[in-house]
Amino acid sequence: MRPSLRELTGATLGLELFLSLVLVGAAGWWLDQKVGTSPTFTFLGALLGLAAGMRSVFRFATSSAKGAADPGPSQGSTAGSDERPR
Repeated sequence: MRPSLRELTGATLGLELFLSLVLVGAAGWWLDQKVGTSPTFTFLGALLGLAAGMRSVFRFATSSAKGAADPGPSQGSTAGSDERPR
């Protein structure tokens, strides 16, 4: 059984949140090593990564809410639809 698009989108969202936090935090750590500051850029990188990840979560949540409120052409009336029945 194939996973649904919703499941794949949720998995992608989690991966995007994790990677944004880790990659931007690692860039901050690298910059701390180069400049010689202690945890300053690591902390800022982690905060920026978290903000970027939460932005993705917010965008996903708002698009899901819009999709639930608007049934679209696949639900409701099929008059004028170009879809073929399966």
